[in-house]
Amino acid sequence: MAILLIFLTALFIFFGFALRSNIRHAFIQSFIVFSFIAYLFCELFSIKNALTTSNIIVGWALVLIVSCFYLFRMRVLLQVRFAEIKSNLNNGWIGLDSFSKKIACVILLFIVLPLFLLAICIPPNNWDSMAYHMPRVMHWIQDKNIYPYPTHIYRQVLTSPLSEYVILNLQVLSGSDTFANLFQYFAFVGIVFVVSLMTQLMGVKIKGQLFIVLLVISIPMILFQSTTTQTDLLATCFFMAFVYFTIAFSKNHRNDFNNMLFIALSLSLGILTKYNVAIFAFPIALYLLWHLLKTYKPKKVICFTATALLIAAVVLMPFIAQNIHYFGSVTGQGVFDNNASIISDQLSIRYMLSNNVKLLADFVSVPVDAFNKLIHNAVTGTHKLIGISENEPGNNWAGEPFIINNHLNEDTAGSLFHFGWIVISLLVVFRSKFSKKHLLSLLYFVFSFSLFSLLFRYSAFNFRLLLPLVTLLIVACGYILCKAVVNTKWVNGLMVLFFLVALLPVYFNRAKPIIADPFYLKRVLSHSSKLALGNKSLFKRSKIDHYFAQNPGLQSNLVAVFDSLNPAQNRILLSSEFDSYEYLVWVLAKDKMQPNFYIGYLPNGKYQSHASNVEPAFFYNTKLVDFKSHWSIIK
Repeated sequence: MAILLIFLTALFIFFGFALRSNIRHAFIQSFIVFSFIAYLFCELFSIKNALTTSNIIVGWALVLIVSCFYLFRMRVLLQVRFAEIKSNLNNGWIGLDSFSKKIACVILLFIVLPLFLLAICIPPNNWDSMAYHMPRVMHWIQDKNIYPYPTHIYRQVLTSPLSEYVILNLQVLSGSDTFANLFQYFAFVGIVFVVSLMTQLMGVKIKGQLFIVLLVISIPMILFQSTTTQTDLLATCFFMAFVYFTIAFSKNHRNDFNNMLFIALSLSLGILTKYNVAIFAFPIALYLLWHLLKTYKPKKVICFTATALLIAAVVLMPFIAQNIHYFGSVTGQGVFDNNASIISDQLSIRYMLSNNVKLLADFVSVPVDAFNKLIHNAVTGTHKLIGISENEPGNNWAGEPFIINNHLNEDTAGSLFHFGWIVISLLVVFRSKFSKKHLLSLLYFVFSFSLFSLLFRYSAFNFRLLLPLVTLLIVACGYILCKAVVNTKWVNGLMVLFFLVALLPVYFNRAKPIIADPFYLKRVLSHSSKLALGNKSLFKRSKIDHYFAQNPGLQSNLVAVFDSLNPAQNRILLSSEFDSYEYLVWVLAKDKMQPNFYIGYLPNGKYQSHASNVEPAFFYNTKLVDFKSHWSIIK
């Protein structure tokens, strides 16, 4: 019943906004408001260690009551808007030719629906979910606050927390992790809507909107992340919403205050999801400020600016202040070992150029060793021109050597097809009359990409951090081709091509294989001796199997550890590695020791934990140690 309450709340907020706008616009606004409310509950209830199930239910019940009251007052307009929504849907459908209607149907049937079923039916099971996304949620629920606690996995307490704030609300209200992946899936839907709205504002017709949406949702990284608790897709949704509301603000002054409100909210929530959103948004924010000064009188400029800064302060200052208080800096960089922080410790043009080249190599990578070796050789040759090694320890995360590591998953998947699409689009621009608008757009992407490379160390997982920028670039390239290509057969052919590209991540997902694990197929083709691993399809796995899908070798080890424990050994002290699959300990503890158990760490002296989140050593009666991905009980 509790989970029904939260979805009813979201539904009422959704239609409350639908009174004033079309259904796509309403979804985006509702998604942003929903996220903001979840954030407020986590921050406010944590102040007195009151982040409990009862308080969260009461909070959402109040939101539901307010939403109902609002809709009751607007009941006449609601009837009108339902008619308008139906009319808009019909008009959009009528605007498509027969081929595009078929493509829209197969996208819905073979991509959007299967992703929803994967998101809701398969529990969180990717690497980062196991290591820090889900464990931090469990610690917060256990501690009744979102403040730092002792842990060896520092990402649990240092990284931007918005996604996990919302997951916490879903987790508490449902009593399980069934809906944990759903927030990212709704971000996927939000990206579909915001891309179509953005291109509509840019003058693209309905078929062109569908084409550009297909370009975006066929990006492998987007499809892989849409059924996980990763945060890059959510950051992309907020960033794209920020760009959309900025375009709307610059084109339409009728709803200028409403647009400015959502510009500030989407940007602030995006930064609270991933710091790198601020890098990509910085040039656009400068444009927005220039537009304000050029268009409005000083009094209105001050009003808009003050509103935006107030929203940013409300959303960002608690987390910033918390990190400064407990870790000594905004990013907590000093907590990590030498070179283990993702933030660069020096600003170097050579390092920036090196990172640019390596990130482009990740973009074009494919899960074919021979091709990746050619790309790696090209990277090595380019670095000789730059004057440094691609393995420069100070420029690579943790001093690791550069490798091309495409594992067709939510962390490393590149897209050679989309890179080729970008190159073709740029060629079209250069062959046509080069306008000032095209030049500024190109400079924006080059500047943002280079600024990212300047500020962050390279890691094999960095390409996913570029997902917001890549998504916007794909939209821009789609817009260019929509304006340049008038041959319908070419457009139809490209739609089929990118639809086929999209099928691979949906049906051959390593963690959630509807048909098969692609690496299992690769072993079959190469007659590998590892055929026993990964041969279970989605329908042959138990729920526990799903949790261990990306690390099946750990399953027998950890299950045996918990089989040897008795229910009285329920105060568990952990000693884990930097990226241990900690969430699996919570899953098995809940299954064996429900409802009374406690899982924690002892302070390690690297940072200060919130006092109420620390238990003394004598409190624990069981110690589990993870060493080289092998868990054992210490007597």
